[in-house]
Formats: sequence, C-alpha cells, structure tokens
Amino acid sequence: MRGLGRWLVVMFAFAIPLMAAAFNPSDVERLESGANDLRNADLSGLSQLRRMNVSGVDFRGADLSNCRLWSVVFDGAKLDGAKLEKGSFHGAHFNQAVLKNANLKGAELTIAPCSGADFSGADLSGARLGNAVLSFANLKGARLSGADFTRARLHRADLTGADLGGALFQDADFDGAKVDIRWQGVLQGQNVRNFDKIEWVQPAPVKPADLARPKVDKEPLKPGVPVKK
Repeated sequence: MRGLGRWLVVMFAFAIPLMAAAFNPSDVERLESGANDLRNADLSGLSQLRRMNVSGVDFRGADLSNCRLWSVVFDGAKLDGAKLEKGSFHGAHFNQAVLKNANLKGAELTIAPCSGADFSGADLSGARLGNAVLSFANLKGARLSGADFTRARLHRADLTGADLGGALFQDADFDGAKVDIRWQGVLQGQNVRNFDKIEWVQPAPVKPADLARPKVDKEPLKPGVPVKK
C-alpha cells in the first residue's frame, strides 16, 4: 500500500503543472516577441500577457479557451473560428475584430468595447457581455441563447438570424439595431432601451426545392444509320 500511495503522490504532483500550463510555451513566446501570425496557436489557459496590445494579430483557429486576459487589446485582430470558450476577457478591446464562427460559449466579455466587431455565426451561448459596447457589431446568425447582455450597448448592431432564446437584455440599448421580428415579444418583456427604434426584420421565406421534372427534348432523335426504304 505504501508503494501505491507514493505512486499516487507522484502522479498528482505531475498532474498539477500539466493542468496549469495547458498552453504551448513556444506559441506564447512567439506572441510575446511580437509575432503577428498565430494561426492555430495553443494559448489555452493563459492567465497573463506582457504584451497587452495584440491589435491586428492573426489568431484564426487559435485556442484561447479558459484564458484570463483582462484589458488586452484585440482591436482589428483576426479570430475567425478561434476558441475562446470559458475565457475571461473582462474589459478587453475587440473593436473591429473578426470573430466569425468563433466559439465563445460561456466566455466573459463584460465592459468590453466591441464596436464594429464581426461575431457572425459565432457561438455566444451562455456568454456574459454585461455593459459591453457592441455598436455597429455584426451578430448575424450568432447563437446568443442564455447569454447575458444586461446594460450592453447594441446601437446599430445587426442581429438578424441570431438565436436570442433565453438571452438576457435587461436595460440593453437597441437604438437602431436590426432584429428578426419573431423576437419582438421577447425584447418587449425585458425593458430594453430604445425599443421603439429597433428595425424589425421579416426573414425572407425559404424557397422550396425545385422539384420540377427535368426538361425532355420533344423532338424525335434522328437515327444514326439511314433507314432503308
């Protein structure tokens, strides 16, 4: 039993640093040194950065899940398809950043300036965006179910095609925002600001598949061999 106990202690000791340092050290070193191409980099679990401004850096496909990067400037950064799941980005700047199809499930972007950011197709379900500034942001087709947008600024934001089911918008500002009309009742019951200035959008009807039969040439086929009379 003593041998087993020692083995468990050794395993536990090695498990702690592995869990704490989930990121790839070489990727972090490249980031800190000023590299602008960090596509598919593994930065998961990163808790601090010496380089607080990473504007315009290419993070496409990168893993920033479970990070704690408060007030880091991501303005204009490319984060298409990046993983930011359960990351804490309190006060981080995402102005004009591209986060198309990114995974932000359960992420924290409270008090985050995200003006003009592209979140189209992104998964923001369960995310916290209280007091975030999302003016002119593109949220087309985004998944916002269960997200918290309390007191967020959505001035002129485009939410057409987005899933707002279960999301919280208490005191959020929707001045000039575009929203599918099917969510009218949901927002009306949440005391959103500038409700009367929302641009309600009627989704275009889905066209049925073309089931028409293929056209058949009505002209008789000419025989390749002359017919004897």
